[in-house]
Amino acid sequence: EITLPLLASDAPQPFVYGIGLHDLLVDESLLGVIDPEQKLGRDPMTLRIATQGNVGTTLDLLDFQALAALEDSYDMPFSIHDLSVKDLFLSAAGAEVTGKGGFTFNMDDLMTFGGMPAPTGEMDFTLVGVNALIDKLIAAGFVENQDAMGARMMLGLFAQPGGAEDTLTSKIEIDGATGAISANGQPLQ
Repeated sequence: EITLPLLASDAPQPFVYGIGLHDLLVDESLLGVIDPEQKLGRDPMTLRIATQGNVGTTLDLLDFQALAALEDSYDMPFSIHDLSVKDLFLSAAGAEVTGKGGFTFNMDDLMTFGGMPAPTGEMDFTLVGVNALIDKLIAAGFVENQDAMGARMMLGLFAQPGGAEDTLTSKIEIDGATGAISANGQPLQ
């Protein structure tokens, strides 16, 4: 699902972006080559992303001459004002990641985040089965035990134990005014 404003406007206009890939299966002949002992789950994979927000547009997207002129310039025809992630879901190999959150963007501050409008907001994530997936990757020989230890340590920086077994949660917060980024209240930047 994609909804974008087509005409220029001084006021921000709504946009919607969504994608869904449901119950995607990889053929067993391919999986058998990379995982002959079937250490990884064979469950169908699913990816869903649903976002909405508001953008400013400086260009009529139906004006083909103006679009052609854009090719030779570095001007951006859109300026993002806010973004809400209504649904983020990824399920693969027995693990799941879900997320929701939102951000506003300061179009006047393109320095704090290296050319990107400075975001302010937060995202909440839940990870289920990630440690079991790491164990399966070790058993299948895709990851060495010491490399897995590093991945688990990184997870420990960004996530904390959830209420159920093999569940992690994380709240990533960004303060565009100061450039601060934190995970679960712990500063990352």
